[in-house]
Amino acid sequence: PETGETSEVAAAKTVTLPSGVTGGTFTLTVDSHKTSDLAYNATAAAVQSAVRAAGAADVTVSGAAGGPYTVNGASAVTANGGSLEGGSSTTVTVS
Repeated sequence: PETGETSEVAAAKTVTLPSGVTGGTFTLTVDSHKTSDLAYNATAAAVQSAVRAAGAADVTVSGAAGGPYTVNGASAVTANGGSLEGGSSTTVTVS
């Protein structure tokens, strides 16, 4: 950035699957790039690989297998948990 300008820094996003999920898949859309289906218990490394394969090359993902996951470097993250099974709901929250 030029002097006096600020660069836009994307805040970290936390992706949390619903409690009690025992199977199924979910997807993330990161800066308009949709991932392939992700297992309900995917590792952060697997989620990061899927996000990067979808086209969000500079995004990093950390966290425990099954989440919650912390997504860094993305300005917009949405999730679809419609194929999750056994949990309290199929709503994956992003905050």
